[in-house]
Amino acid sequence: MNYRQTLIHFIFELAQGAIYQVSITMQPEANLFFINAKEYINLNIYIYEIEIPDVATVFLAVNRQSVDNPQAFINPDNSKIVDPKNLKPVLNFNSSYGGTRAEPPVKGDDKQSRLNALKSLVKLAFYESHVKHNYLSTATRKGALDELISAEGRILKYLKAQNEAQTDIPDGYQFSRDFMRLEFQGGRAVILANNHEIHEIIVNANHPQAYEVYTMIFEQVGAFLNGRRGATKVDNKGDIVEENSYIPAGALFITPDFGPNKKLADYAHEHTPQVLGVDASVGGGGGKAAYTVTGLLGGFDAASEYGLFDASDKNLPISLIGSAGAMGSDLATRLAEQGFNNVLVSDIAYDYTKSIKIDTETKEKLVPILENERYRMNGEEYQRIPVSWDVVPAEPGKFTDEALGKNGRPRVIITTTFGKALENSNLNAIPDNSTLLLSENWSLPSGDRGVIIARNLKLRGIITFPGQTMTPGGAGNSKVEIFFRVTTNGGITKAMECEETPAYYKRLGHEIVYRQIKQGVSDLITIACQQDITIIEALAQYTSLPVLSQELITLKFDLAVTEAQFNSSDKTAQLV
Repeated sequence: MNYRQTLIHFIFELAQGAIYQVSITMQPEANLFFINAKEYINLNIYIYEIEIPDVATVFLAVNRQSVDNPQAFINPDNSKIVDPKNLKPVLNFNSSYGGTRAEPPVKGDDKQSRLNALKSLVKLAFYESHVKHNYLSTATRKGALDELISAEGRILKYLKAQNEAQTDIPDGYQFSRDFMRLEFQGGRAVILANNHEIHEIIVNANHPQAYEVYTMIFEQVGAFLNGRRGATKVDNKGDIVEENSYIPAGALFITPDFGPNKKLADYAHEHTPQVLGVDASVGGGGGKAAYTVTGLLGGFDAASEYGLFDASDKNLPISLIGSAGAMGSDLATRLAEQGFNNVLVSDIAYDYTKSIKIDTETKEKLVPILENERYRMNGEEYQRIPVSWDVVPAEPGKFTDEALGKNGRPRVIITTTFGKALENSNLNAIPDNSTLLLSENWSLPSGDRGVIIARNLKLRGIITFPGQTMTPGGAGNSKVEIFFRVTTNGGITKAMECEETPAYYKRLGHEIVYRQIKQGVSDLITIACQQDITIIEALAQYTSLPVLSQELITLKFDLAVTEAQFNSSDKTAQLV
C-alpha cells in the first residue's frame, strides 16, 4: 500500500475528556500516526500557574493521571482543620513528585522569562522526575525488593547502621508491601522571580529577607497542593486553558531543593504536608544527596558484577568530575572509605591558583576551595581527599581531557556536574572500553542526539549510562519517607515538631534505593547486551517511554481509518 504522509491538526481527546491540539503526521488508510517528542510530553502533563504579587510566579507540573484518576491510598479527613501545620499528608498510589528550581528571569523580557520557565518545568518534570519514577517502579516490579520485604510485610535481614545518623533495622521489622504498589509520576515546580533582585533573595537563604519571601511563596503553593485554592491552568506556551483550576490533595508532592539551604523543605512544610525531604523532627529523611549517592553505588556495583570493570581492584582508575558539590563530595568520601586509590577529582569550585597542602597527621590532601564556592563544603576552606588521589583541571560547561583520562587506561568516569557538558567535550579523550556513569541528567541529550553519541562511544567499547539510570536515589527515598510519614501515627504533621516524633528509618531508605538502582542497572545491561543496543535505548524500552530515544512517537487507532474518516473520527488513539 502506498501511503501519503500529510501533516494535519486534530483535536486529541484523552480518556478523561481534556482536549488538546496536537500536530500529527498521518498515514491515510492506516492506523498509525506520529507525534513529536514535545507533543508526547504535553499529553502527559498539566501545567498550573500561581502568581505571587510583586514577588514571583510559580509554575507547577503534575502528571494527568494524578489529577484525573487519583488512586487513593492514605486519605485522612482534613476538612475541619484550618491551620496547615496540622494537616495530615494525603498519599495516592499514583501521586506525582518532583523537585523545585528557581529560574533566573531574563532582564527586560518577561515573555522570554515565562517561556524559559515553562521549558524548564516540562523538561524537568518529564525527563528527570517522570523517567526516574518509571525506572524505579519497573525495577521494583522486576523483583528489586523481593529479597528484602517478605510477603507478610517484614524486613528479611538485619540492616546495620552505616553511620551515626542511622539506626539499625532489625530482622523482622514491619514494613508493608503496600509500599511496592506506589507508582509515582513526574512532577516539578519552577519559581520565576519578578526581577533579579528577588531571584538573588530566593537562591540565597542567608539573605535577611529570604524567609519573608519564602513564606509568601510557599503559603500560596501550599494551599494549592492542599487542594484549598485554585491556580491558572496553562499550556506549554503559557496560554490560559482554565482559570481557577484545582488539583486533589495528594496529586503532587514537591521538594524545594534549590540553593544551599537545607531548611527550604521545612519552610514549605509550615504551609503543606505535601512536601518531602523535611527534617527528622517531623519524620523526614532530610536532604536527597546522600540517598542519590547510595543509589549510584548500587548501579556502580551492578556494572562491576556484570564485568564492565572490576571494583575489587582498588587501583581501578576512576574519574570523579564535580567532586566538591553535595553529591560529589559525599561520593568522594565513600570511594575513599572503600579504599579506592587511583582517583582523579575535578571541580570548578577548586581554587587552582593555590597549592595543595598535605595534612601530616591524617595523610590527606587539602584541596583549596574558592571563597564563593565554600558553601558547598559547609564553609570549609579545603576538601580532604586521600593522598594517592590526583586533582586535575576543570572548566565550566565541559569535561577536560585530563578529567576524562586523556585516552589512557580504561576507567570509570563519574560526573556529578550540571549541564550539557559531554557534548561540549573532546570525546576522543575518553579511553576505549571505559564506563561512563553520567550522574547528571543532561550530559546526554534526549532523543536521537543522545542515541547517536552513545552509539558512537559504544563502537569504542565505551558504555554510557544516562543520569536517569544512576541518580534516582533521592527521588526513591522521598517515596520511602512519605510512606513512613503517612503510615506512622496516622500521619506526621508539622505541628508535631515539638513532640516526640518517630525517627525516620534512614538505613532502610538507603537499602531500598541501593537495591532498586542495582536491579535497574543490571536489567538495562542485560537488555543492551541481548539486543546490541545502547543503555539509553534500553532505558526507553524498560520504562515504556519511547521518547527517550526517538523524536517521533507512534499513535495507534484500534482500526485503520482513511484521512476523511480520521478528520471526523471520535475514536481514541493509543500511544504505542
